[in-house]
Amino acid sequence: MNKNKQRTLENLFEELEIEEVLDNAEVMGYNPDKRLDKLKKPELIRKELARAILDNPKTLLRQLPVEDLMLLHTLRNAEPGMGISIPQSLQMMSMALLGVADQSLMIDDDSMEMISITEDFKQAIRPCFDEVVNDFEVKLRLHIEEFLVGALNLYGVLTRSELKAILKECLNLGDDGSGMFNHIYPYSITLKLQEYDGYFHGGEDFFLSPFVLDYGSVLREQEKRKEVTSLKHFDRDTLRKAGEMPIPVIPNRTSGKLLKTLQTKLGYTEPVALFQQFQMWQMIQEEDLSTVLQMVIENAPKKLNGLNELNDVIQVLTEFLNNAPRWIFQGRCPNDLQQPLTSAPSITLGPNMQNMGFRQEDVQQLANDVWAGGPFFYPGAAAPFAKTNKIGRNDPCPCGSGKKYKNCCGKN
Repeated sequence: MNKNKQRTLENLFEELEIEEVLDNAEVMGYNPDKRLDKLKKPELIRKELARAILDNPKTLLRQLPVEDLMLLHTLRNAEPGMGISIPQSLQMMSMALLGVADQSLMIDDDSMEMISITEDFKQAIRPCFDEVVNDFEVKLRLHIEEFLVGALNLYGVLTRSELKAILKECLNLGDDGSGMFNHIYPYSITLKLQEYDGYFHGGEDFFLSPFVLDYGSVLREQEKRKEVTSLKHFDRDTLRKAGEMPIPVIPNRTSGKLLKTLQTKLGYTEPVALFQQFQMWQMIQEEDLSTVLQMVIENAPKKLNGLNELNDVIQVLTEFLNNAPRWIFQGRCPNDLQQPLTSAPSITLGPNMQNMGFRQEDVQQLANDVWAGGPFFYPGAAAPFAKTNKIGRNDPCPCGSGKKYKNCCGKN
């Protein structure tokens, strides 16, 4: 735990735009009939929302996801001005997004974040916390939520009927899943509903993974994949693990190999390597391979020694991405499908790679060779990336000079 300055819940709301405060109040259930909107003055709205939460914290607690409740279990007994350090995540905690907690990067370690709550909020939840988390309805919601969020993380976007079908299978329900889904949905702030907007999913409302940044892009790409006509099937345990937050366990048979490479070749600590691994999976959903490679290598604590070592890292990264479930393939990984793209992406070296002694033309040539080594498949297409063999010191240099590698580009 780390010390943090003491503030009130109303003080935290002052850091949000008033539109955010009103939206959050509605999500939490503290703005029935737009009552807060009628107050007009921002300071009155913030004050009234803080009062409503402190008077009746159960309404909020009953909706929070399990990771928030686990942290609150510890934070409610923390000394005044103290917070908890947690590994950095791509997703803000729900209570931080709602404005009832503070989440920020640690100054002395940017791989960690600190989350804290105000003293007045702590005092409000302390008497009722155990009652809420031990309530059967809350336990049921949390249990079901894990499967549903896991499915959303694996598929990115799902309709209401698709979520119900997954719930039916996971819980072996007698109906189509509507009964249980409709029972828990109104009490969940984790399930993000996107109302039908006239184009996507044939007119049906749909839900998003917390990690989807641009659902329009995901859905447009899905529309292009005519060969993918159904969701890939995942078993109950895989769905549950993929629903663990804030960093889900996404199935990938090469995760262990990548984790070792990030630590031994690039010098990442295990917690940071785990985060980098998950961030790569998340980024590749809506970014290209070159962006992911540059992010990982540019931020590496340890310098790479030449093109051979860079080649080793690229091969492990591409193996990992080949086996990563993709939203645009409805949960399938590129290795499940075969559609090659022949052109390599343009790779621009950042200052860190330049400081390692890499030249732009050498790295671009390496990327071109990887793509030409075939079959190499771009992450935007439904197919795997290829591997290339290591360049031997006495092999012909890949730049085409006719010299041995050790007497040409291998000198650097």
